[in-house]
Amino acid sequence: MFPVVLNKRLNDQILKREIAEALSDPKIPARIHYDEIVEKGLDAIETLLSSKNDARARWISLKLIEGDIEVSQQISDETRPAVEKIVQGICKHRGQQGTAVIADDRFGYIRGLLKDVVRRRNVSQHTFSDRLDKITLNSILGLPVFFFVMYLVFLVAVRLSQPIIDLIDAGFSWLLVDGIPALLDRALVPQWLTFLLSEGLGGGITTIATFIPPIFFIFFSLSILEDSGYMARAAFIADKFMRRIGLPGKAFIPLLVGFGCTVPAIMATRTLESKRDRVFASLLTPFVSCGAKLPVYTFMGLMFFPDKADLVIFSLYLSGILMAMLTGLLLKRTIFRTEPGDFVMELPPYHVPTCRGIFLHTWHRLKDFILRAGKTILLAIILINVLKVVQIKDPFTPGGQKITILELGGKALNPVFRPMGINKDNWQASVALVSGIFAKEAVVGTMQSLYIEEGVELKSTVTRAFGGWEAAYAYLLFVLLYSPCVAALTMLFKEHGRTWLFFSLIYLTILAWLIATLFYQISTFRIQSLLWIGFSALLGIAMYQYLKLIGRGSRNAFE
Repeated sequence: MFPVVLNKRLNDQILKREIAEALSDPKIPARIHYDEIVEKGLDAIETLLSSKNDARARWISLKLIEGDIEVSQQISDETRPAVEKIVQGICKHRGQQGTAVIADDRFGYIRGLLKDVVRRRNVSQHTFSDRLDKITLNSILGLPVFFFVMYLVFLVAVRLSQPIIDLIDAGFSWLLVDGIPALLDRALVPQWLTFLLSEGLGGGITTIATFIPPIFFIFFSLSILEDSGYMARAAFIADKFMRRIGLPGKAFIPLLVGFGCTVPAIMATRTLESKRDRVFASLLTPFVSCGAKLPVYTFMGLMFFPDKADLVIFSLYLSGILMAMLTGLLLKRTIFRTEPGDFVMELPPYHVPTCRGIFLHTWHRLKDFILRAGKTILLAIILINVLKVVQIKDPFTPGGQKITILELGGKALNPVFRPMGINKDNWQASVALVSGIFAKEAVVGTMQSLYIEEGVELKSTVTRAFGGWEAAYAYLLFVLLYSPCVAALTMLFKEHGRTWLFFSLIYLTILAWLIATLFYQISTFRIQSLLWIGFSALLGIAMYQYLKLIGRGSRNAFE
C-alpha cells in the first residue's frame, strides 16, 4: 500500500519502487461475494461465455450487469438476448440499475471487511463534515446557503479589486496611453502610428490589466470552495432541481465548468451516459456566465452601478441560472420528453484547502484569461481602431457625408436593438454586440475603442450614450443570453451536429432580445411600451409552439 495525498507533492521514486516490488511478488485479489441473486446471475452469464474466454468470464459478466456498452458489443448476437434476460431479472429483483447493484454490493463488502479488521477508539459517529452537511445539504437551507456563498464570492471580488483597478488604470494610462505619444513625438513618428500604439496597443493593455484583479479574486474564491469540498455538495444540492428540469444531477458538473469557459463545458457533457442528456446539457451551458463575460459585467457595472457593482454582477449570474432552469423546463415539455439518466456520486469530507493548491488553480485560470481572452481583447481594440479611420459615404443622410464602416454597420443594426434601449445615436453598442459573437471579451475591447473621445472621460461618454441604467442593464442581459461565441458554436457542431448549432444560435439570440426588451420596456414604462410587450409575448408564444412542433417530429430521436 502506498498512501498518497493529492494536494501535496508526490515522491515518484518511492512510488516506482513500490510498483516494482508489487509486480515482482503479485498478490491474488480478494474475491468479492455479491448478493445471492447476483451470484446466480454471474454463474449463468459465465456459463454462456465460458467457451469464449474462461479467464475473464467473471469480469466480463460483471461488466455486462453494469451495462458496459463496449463489453456488450464484444459478445455474440446469439448470446446477447440470454444475457440481457439475466441482467433484467437481477435489476427487477433489486429494483436498481445494474451499475447501482454492483456498486452497492461492493461497498457493502468493503464496509463489512473494515468492521472485521479495523478497530477505532473513541470515534464520534458524526464527523465535522456530517454536522456541517446538516446545514449545507438541508432540503430547505441548502440552496439559500449556496446562493449566499456565491454572493460572497462576487462581493469579495468587487470590493477588494476596486482600489487595485483604480491604481492599475492610473499607472498604465500614464505609462502607455499618455507616455507613448510624448516619446514618439520626439522620434518624429507618423501621427497615425502614434495613435495606433497609444490608443490601440496601450489602451488595450490597460483595459486587460484592469480586469485581472476581479477575475483573480473570483477564481481565488472558487478554488477555495472547490478544494474545501463544498462544490461537490453544490452538485448534490442541484440534483433535485436538475431532475425537475429534465437532467440528471451529474449534468451540474458541465454547467459548473461553464463558469470558466463554455467550450470545455460542452466537452464535459461527454461524461453523461445518454445522447439525450449530452445534447440537453450542452444547450444549457451558454446560460452560465463564462469568464469572458465577466469583463463586460465589470466594465458596465462599475460605470453605471459603482456602489452596487457586486450586486449587479451577482444578479446577472443568478439570472443566467434562472433562465437555464426555465429553458430546461421548456425543453423538457417540448423536445426532451424522455426521462434523464441516474446520478451517483461520493461526497468527499470537508478539509482545509492548501495554499499551494489554491494558488496553482487560480494561476492556471488567470493565465488562461490573460493569454486567451487578453489576446482577443487586444486584437479587437487594434482592429476597431484601424476600422475607425476607414470612411465611406453615409447612405442614411441626404448630404452623403463620410462616416466610418463601423458607424454605418452600427446604424443599420440599431433599429433591431432600439426596443431594448439602444438609441439611434448609440451605434457603438450594436457594433460591440457583433464583435461579441467572435469572442465575448471583445465586447469590452470594442466599446473601449469606439467610445473614446479626446479630452472626455470614457465613463462620461458611455453613460451619456446609453442614457440611463435601465438601458445598460438590458444591454448586459442581452450579453448574458445571446449567441455563444464562435469557439463554443464550433464545439457544439463537433459534438452534436449543425442542427443543434443553429438551434442554439437562433434560440438564444431571440431569447436575449425578448428578455432585454421586456426588462427595458417594463422598467421605463410608457404607452408605446405596450406595443413591444405585446409583440414580445406573441413572439414567445410562437417560439413555444415551434418547439412543440420540433418535439413531435423528433420524439424518438434520443431513444
